[in-house]
Amino acid sequence: MAENIIKADERVVSVKVTGDYACFTRPDLKVERLSYPCMTPSAARGILDSILWKPEFRWYVRRIKILNPVRFVTVKRNEINSK
Repeated sequence: MAENIIKADERVVSVKVTGDYACFTRPDLKVERLSYPCMTPSAARGILDSILWKPEFRWYVRRIKILNPVRFVTVKRNEINSK
C-alpha cells in the first residue's frame, strides 16, 4: 500500500492576509459569535483555494503566523427573525 502513495510536492507558498475585521466562529458556541483568536487551518485552506483551486491540488497548512497583536471588539446584532 505504501508504494501507491504519491510523494507530496515540497513547494512552500506564503500568503499575507489582512483585513479590518475577521470572525472565525467557534462551532461549539452556536448562539454567541465568539471567534478564535487566529485564523483556523480550514479557513487558511479556503483562502488558498479561492486564490488557486484545481481538482488535483490539496493544500496543507503547516504554519499560521500572527504578525500583529490580536484585538477583540464587541458587536451587538439582533439575529432574531421578526415579521
